[in-house]
Amino acid sequence: TWRKYRETYVSVVGEMNSTIGDPVADFNGVPVSHFVKQSPGRGRGIFAGEDITEGTLLWDGTRSAQFKDGHSYKKFLAYFDDINLVC
Repeated sequence: TWRKYRETYVSVVGEMNSTIGDPVADFNGVPVSHFVKQSPGRGRGIFAGEDITEGTLLWDGTRSAQFKDGHSYKKFLAYFDDINLVC
């Protein structure tokens, strides 16, 4: 799923304007083991898959997608048919 998002992002904004680097690299910004599950009464959440030592980096946003305008962002979202996959 993330690979599809990254490849679509680059196709929308263009390779020169991309802020994510290599769109097929296997890196998701969370450098610790983690998983997603439903939390009763709270909804979907991200949970650590390992003990995390104090001071450990939990998020690396250097590959976060950035859009220059609302039109590009809307164009990106329009590529996805599954409403559960878009914010």
